[in-house]
Amino acid sequence: MRVYEMKHLALAIAFAAAVSAAFGQDATLVANGGFEQTTGDLPTGWTRLKDGVTVTAEAQHVRTGRQAVRLKPNAEPGQPHPSATLYSGKVRIEPGKRYRATVWAKGKGRVQLAFWEYGPQGKWLGGVGLGQVRVTEDWRPHVLHYGNPSAAESVVVALDAGGAESEVFVDDVTLEVVGLPKGSEGPSNGEVRSDKAGPGAAAGWAGPANRLSIEPDGKGGFCQRFDARMFAADARGDLKTEGYFNWRVASAVSPPTWLSFHCEPFAVEPGATQEISFRLRADRIHALHLKLRHFDREGRPYDQTSGVNAYYQLGGTRDGSWNYQRFLCRATNPTTAGQAQIEFWCLCGGGSIWVDDLAIKTLVAPPLHPSAFTTEWQNHSGPVPKPKTRDRDPRTWLLVEEPLPPKPPHVKETPSYVRVWLKTGVMLYVRRAGERILGISLVGLARDPLLHGGIRTMDEGVVLFVKRGEHLRNGTPPMAPLVETVEGGEYVACVYRGHELRQDEVVLRTELRDSAGSADQLDWHFAPHEVKVGDLTYRGLAYWYSFRSAKNHVLQIVDRATWELGGTPIGLTVVDQNTYAGQSAFLLTEDSPYCSGNGVRFVGAECLDYQFAPEGALFAYFEKPRFVRHQRMGTPEFVMFRDAHQFAGTTTAVTTPKYVLWADRGSRDHWLEARDFAYAHARKQAGIVKDTPLPLANVWTDWRELAQIGKGKYYQKVIDDYLPAIADAGFKRILIHEPWEHGGCSPSDLAINSEFGGEAALKRLCDAARARGIEVIAWYGPGHLWTKTPLFKERPEFLLKGRGDEPPTTYCWPDITGVDLTGPWFDYAIGKLKGIRERTGLGGFWLDSYINFTHGVKCATRELEIRQAEALVQFHAAIQQLGYVTYTEASSDFGIKSNGFPVGGLDAPEPTWPAPDEFADTSPYLGGWREEREIRLAEGLMQGDRYFRYLANKCVPFVYWRRFRDRPEWHAKLTQANRAYDAVVAFMDRRQLLPDDKGVMWISADGRTRVLFAFAPQRLDVPAGARAFLAPEMTPVALDARQGLEVERGKVYVVRQ
Repeated sequence: MRVYEMKHLALAIAFAAAVSAAFGQDATLVANGGFEQTTGDLPTGWTRLKDGVTVTAEAQHVRTGRQAVRLKPNAEPGQPHPSATLYSGKVRIEPGKRYRATVWAKGKGRVQLAFWEYGPQGKWLGGVGLGQVRVTEDWRPHVLHYGNPSAAESVVVALDAGGAESEVFVDDVTLEVVGLPKGSEGPSNGEVRSDKAGPGAAAGWAGPANRLSIEPDGKGGFCQRFDARMFAADARGDLKTEGYFNWRVASAVSPPTWLSFHCEPFAVEPGATQEISFRLRADRIHALHLKLRHFDREGRPYDQTSGVNAYYQLGGTRDGSWNYQRFLCRATNPTTAGQAQIEFWCLCGGGSIWVDDLAIKTLVAPPLHPSAFTTEWQNHSGPVPKPKTRDRDPRTWLLVEEPLPPKPPHVKETPSYVRVWLKTGVMLYVRRAGERILGISLVGLARDPLLHGGIRTMDEGVVLFVKRGEHLRNGTPPMAPLVETVEGGEYVACVYRGHELRQDEVVLRTELRDSAGSADQLDWHFAPHEVKVGDLTYRGLAYWYSFRSAKNHVLQIVDRATWELGGTPIGLTVVDQNTYAGQSAFLLTEDSPYCSGNGVRFVGAECLDYQFAPEGALFAYFEKPRFVRHQRMGTPEFVMFRDAHQFAGTTTAVTTPKYVLWADRGSRDHWLEARDFAYAHARKQAGIVKDTPLPLANVWTDWRELAQIGKGKYYQKVIDDYLPAIADAGFKRILIHEPWEHGGCSPSDLAINSEFGGEAALKRLCDAARARGIEVIAWYGPGHLWTKTPLFKERPEFLLKGRGDEPPTTYCWPDITGVDLTGPWFDYAIGKLKGIRERTGLGGFWLDSYINFTHGVKCATRELEIRQAEALVQFHAAIQQLGYVTYTEASSDFGIKSNGFPVGGLDAPEPTWPAPDEFADTSPYLGGWREEREIRLAEGLMQGDRYFRYLANKCVPFVYWRRFRDRPEWHAKLTQANRAYDAVVAFMDRRQLLPDDKGVMWISADGRTRVLFAFAPQRLDVPAGARAFLAPEMTPVALDARQGLEVERGKVYVVRQ
């Protein structure tokens, strides 16, 4: 028997003995917990809340004594969530004492053990429990601890079985006064004891051995270090030549996205509330988050059907660097738990973290439902140094073995390489070994395509031709496509078969051969490309792959590309706008490369790649929108942009051409120009126009407040009480939820919710808002409906077909199912939305779950998956063509990006709010499911000039109005910023970040108007003949004798020529 199995068995035996011993005493505070006495058809001293509670004397359903209780909910028509509840009489409790309730249960379905709290004069205060958990066929104890808050004087023990399928038997209920655990708690080596520093994990810790080391903690002890860097070997693997084009072999080399380490499992009391604490330091870490994972008494992890989460994420995610801080969390163990472990997770591609002093302490406290776990960071110990950028090398040379021919395109073939020269000055080398092609190695770009250069003699006596230019990639690893086919794609070689020149295009002919000697044709296409973006000219190449086969069917072609400007990643800044993350710009160092994880181009991630350094910028984008999955990451050796082009199992396939271009300057502002250019290029082909983010107030509320107001009165409440202040504060849009029948995120049809008054009430709201210059935006999930909607029975062709004729259910919300955007649903839905706009004046949609049922599900056929994914863009375009403004709950390139604002680290001593310039031209959703988080976000947004700075970068967060409406001091700040932004947003086309954090300057498309958001007092030079104004009133501002203007902090100025 393994050690951990023995530990689990010992824990189970000890727990069972302790519980059994308790039944031998008369210490229980609950009367008739064994249900041996009855009054009528109920146990004496107990009360039934609903039908479905009966006493049973059947021996197979009784644990001890003669009787037990059977809980079987009655599923009545119109009752979607049937339950059966039994609760004890009131028990008076004393401050400072700790109570333990235990019930033994078996059967099928789910049961919850909870406490109901009562205050003075028996006033109901609420219930505390952890939710329903699955029961087993054998008797198992369920345990919950309690320590009273000051307001509670008594409690009852409540037992609740939920769901029509449940039939739960309960027996031997006890409530006892118990003490706190004696002796040490938590991990065996949470303080990281060790004899010495060195590589590997400390005793009691586990994770990837090559990433763990023991280091001094700065206070005389040791800590556990975890290295999250992306190593080159992670992305490259140890592929041999014969496996480089073999899908089954090469696809197994998958760079990790997430990394983790953890303490070993430790014993916990079931149902006990504990404080978890540790110290942690971070250096350029990405998406750090913490998981609390529980195991049952036998040491088994909880599965999805158990009613207990597989893990609980403690707090949000954090990015960046900080010195040691102490993390504190309060959480309650599941009622059937026996062990737990703490896990530390982050994206591969970050720097390092250091952890020590991990401790667990049991508290005298009421249970915390998992949605109410609390976390905070304490004891900030000062800033950390920022990494240095790299200096520019003024001598950048491209080396070629002989003078180039006078006119590109040109191809030179040798036994060791094929060299391609394009008229834009691009020179690329394809490595070969005889007839075998290994992939593209070095790629360079001559600064002047026509410059012939000179002669240089190397130490080895080889004469080389040199040209002034830039390296676009360093050649490691070889860049080559990887083809997956239905048949397996087990190619053993890529064989060169010559080249073809098509005007400016070069085509390299190759064959993919399998072990039987069969061959499929794979062509490598290269063409020059040049484009003007703002004041920069980008030039470089377009490249793509085409595949043909007589028998094999393509599923995807993976472009295994790496690009690193200057031939090295070190010192590069890579920008990847991901509005789910707290950081979008990454400076690559030896210790901190980056990884953006996985995504889908265009609809869920960027359709461009951008990196810059002192020697210029590298900008890449696609010819047109297509279904392309991607993974982007950096290592100390290379920066990988892996794109997987998706196909429907056809015998021919052509990847979407990708442009890789260089310009002699790069910056965050040039990135934004390149981003806008790539977005506009994709939107034009999709038939989508750009929507501009405007100040938006989210007028959602919670269920408690909504119950007080009444759904039928809520829109009128917004009209009467909220709209006047919202309009006065300069908001131009409001967001509403539950617009559809059935409500929540699970609409039964595209009909306006009758509980809120239907279309008539929505029209009144839209009319009232429009009269104040405000548009109404509504929640809408474009890819799904409520799983149980009658519409699926009436119109089965609307249902998206999954594998094996089952609906696709990979999304985490089980109440919704995908609709087929490739069939009749498309026109049906667009017709519905068209009528709603015409009849109500609804202004737009926040498109939630944007890609979950288009790019995130397994459909009945591969062809349907591709068509469903491509239909999303068409559906989005059709919605917008009806006149709706569109926001997307995704990092999409089509609608206004508006997924949830990253909240990780906002409870830290120095909250890690995302940099405003990295969130340019977005509108992140600012809200949450928990009150304290919403309040923290609101307070942080109003801190200093943060909201003003976000607007200055055309980042317009959703303002959750219920957290702002009663704060008049915030209204003044919102009003000043919003009104100024509203007055100038039409001129905010090209951004310039001013040096020394002085502010943000915007230039209009025609170049005649400049807008300054001032972060500091400064002097602004105004061109001769131009006039200056102060927004929002556009009051003329007098200039001094030198045609200058002294600007004030926090003001917005407009200069017009």
